[in-house]
Amino acid sequence: MVPKGIGGSGRRIRTVFLSSKGKEGHPPSGNYRSYFGGSVWEPIEGTEYYYFHAFAKEQPDLNWTNPKVRKEIYRMINWWLEKGVAGFRIDAIINIKKDLDFPDMEPDGKDGLVSYTKSSSNRWKAWKKCYRS
Repeated sequence: MVPKGIGGSGRRIRTVFLSSKGKEGHPPSGNYRSYFGGSVWEPIEGTEYYYFHAFAKEQPDLNWTNPKVRKEIYRMINWWLEKGVAGFRIDAIINIKKDLDFPDMEPDGKDGLVSYTKSSSNRWKAWKKCYRS
């Protein structure tokens, strides 16, 4: 279920937020545990899709591969800069770029999931690939 306050069509939700199609009623690949516990994948009601959240279920991750999302984020950043803000807190910046293949990893708990932080080596590879192009 998509968190309250996040409206729009299923298509809008799937393009603004990072999402992937499930497989036979199961979440997509990527057996990651969110920082706050449980799977990083939550179903989008009435669809075969799931949205990704590295943190709380109420905080779906944005789809940074969508140019419209990036443009809107840049617009918001510039709005704040024009207001005179001196900087931004970006302590969770490592979570923006993801390996969109979402490879399954060896579980590290009885829940069959692996800590999302352990997928960081894959994220670093994705960052390097991004900057080489």
